[in-house]
Amino acid sequence: MKLIAREDINEGKWNSCVETSLVGLPYAYTWFLDIVAGEWKGIVLKDYEAVFPVPVGKKLGIDFVYQPFFCQQLGLYSSKAHLGLEDIALRMISKKFLYCNLNLNYLSALEINRKFTVRKNYILVLEASYEEISKRFSQSQTRNIGKARQSGLTIDYSTSDFREFAQLFEKNSTKTMETYKTENTKMLEKLAKTLVEKGAGELCVVRHPSGEIAAMNLIVFAGKRIINLAPVTTEAGRNCGAMHYLLDSYIKRYAGTDKVLDFEGSSLPSVAKFYERFGAAQEYFCTYKSHVFQPVTQLLRLT
Repeated sequence: MKLIAREDINEGKWNSCVETSLVGLPYAYTWFLDIVAGEWKGIVLKDYEAVFPVPVGKKLGIDFVYQPFFCQQLGLYSSKAHLGLEDIALRMISKKFLYCNLNLNYLSALEINRKFTVRKNYILVLEASYEEISKRFSQSQTRNIGKARQSGLTIDYSTSDFREFAQLFEKNSTKTMETYKTENTKMLEKLAKTLVEKGAGELCVVRHPSGEIAAMNLIVFAGKRIINLAPVTTEAGRNCGAMHYLLDSYIKRYAGTDKVLDFEGSSLPSVAKFYERFGAAQEYFCTYKSHVFQPVTQLLRLT
């Protein structure tokens, strides 16, 4: 295994490894990382048998490893299991960087210890019919979806208002994101445009009968996953259940297929409960955190 600078990575081989990986998530593609991380390196096994992205930030002249916005799970990507390889990669990172705070993916085989925090994601398997899936909705969710349907809402699955979406997200969905900056809004706009142009995502909008926006969402398609990447709801949209309506439309659209709706979870109890009410199941991933000594993280204000 070796740590390679971004400019030295073979994009074709790297992306092929991500494409065929058991993980089935989009976050490790070179073009995805180029947008959300900017500077990053990669740990590569032999001739790209496995890859491990390493997003790198810099503050006060110190390089550190961090988890970018809109990029939930990184870690090891490979088409076969490599026991112990992830541990080796993290040891390499810990030796190279003074600080690391990185999310691994749901297939991580590492034993949990004090350096790892377990996080919850929520997924909904869509192989059953919509009638069967909707029976598992909570009563309140069913009621809210019904209310939304009666509100005269409409959905456009192919809007290209990328800037409006990114600005709406910053205004309505970032209050709990302590380190969110305006530059992240520009990055989200670029990510949405790139995903749509590549046919790897949809930017959809829910509107009131008046034409006013009630909700928007950037949906990503990766393998069997339909990923709820960046949902945003206006105040008026919350009052009429616009996001209930939007997510229900995707469940209805892909019910009876081999797809999985990936809600991307949430550390906020209220949001987690919202996804649970769709009958979603929990799926776990870990955050790995290491630092040489506490004063460094205090100096960088990374904790």
